[in-house]
Amino acid sequence: MAYLPYQESYYGAVALMMALEGKPINAHIDEALLPEITETTGTVFITKENADKYDPNF
Repeated sequence: MAYLPYQESYYGAVALMMALEGKPINAHIDEALLPEITETTGTVFITKENADKYDPNF
């Protein structure tokens, strides 16, 4: 599984701020569609065949 710690924390923080401001949270982020995935491996599942294409951003 491709780990996207920056994106996961960013979108989590955005949802938290929306909740604190009283705004409804009506969004879903499909991490499989993020450019970090679609432009590298094409899938969130990292295998032996595509591991060299993925460079995690920590």
